Amino acid sequence: MFCFFIFLILKIVSFLKSKFKLTGENMIEKYCAFLEKRNLSKKYVDSSRRILSKKLDVENNSHRKIMKIIVDDSNGAHYQRMLLASYKGFLKFHKKYKKVEDLLFLKIKKIDIVYRPVLKNKRLLKLTQFEENDSERIKKTKILIRFLYQTGIRIGELNTLILVNKKLYVHGKGNKNRQILYLEETFNTFRNYYPDLRYPMSLKTLRIEIKKILGKEFSPHSLRRSFATHMMQSGADPKTIMLQLGHSSINTTFQYVNSSESYNRKIYLKHLNK
Repeated sequence: MFCFFIFLILKIVSFLKSKFKLTGENMIEKYCAFLEKRNLSKKYVDSSRRILSKKLDVENNSHRKIMKIIVDDSNGAHYQRMLLASYKGFLKFHKKYKKVEDLLFLKIKKIDIVYRPVLKNKRLLKLTQFEENDSERIKKTKILIRFLYQTGIRIGELNTLILVNKKLYVHGKGNKNRQILYLEETFNTFRNYYPDLRYPMSLKTLRIEIKKILGKEFSPHSLRRSFATHMMQSGADPKTIMLQLGHSSINTTFQYVNSSESYNRKIYLKHLNK
């Protein structure tokens, strides 16, 4: 009788899970749908789905085991933070706030401070200058690179541009629209090559084209980092940079500023030798 009672309970739970879609897999898909609605990139959404379903396996693993996976010593500092961010976002979405509090006690590796490659303003302008023997495709890519750099927008925001009364807007992260500033000369040339303000090729193709023109060490994100660094070094108000980049926190903006080692040494010697 007792065994039958347990069997009946398990059947009921199984039925409820099927009827109301309470499985871990569906919880993951609901969270990913939420990320898509917030206009986060497909790459980010796919990465979150892969982490939650494969690496952390939130459908089958316990909360304690998932935390152990996150802090596993074989994971690098950046990967640990990626796993933590994905799991934390997932828990918050499903209102598992007690479990979110547990994550505060995880010991995550510190990220080493490195000098990431940034392009100086003059160097980028030279590399994107039209040459006599440039094909139309090369010219289109060059003006696009210059526009991305001078506006600091995300590559995923490129196809969300809207022009209203000479004011330019993008649809960014968090499903938010924001106005961006631009240089009129660059924008006019950009519009000549992209009349509908849309990039017709895949973003993967754009990444490849950027490397061809700027160098293998550079990516679309390098343009945002270079923009932030140039603006900060030129004395721009950090809040202006923050608004242009679409950050909700000034701390995120400061993380984008990546002065070169030679620049930092120059500033160091300038002030120390006074």
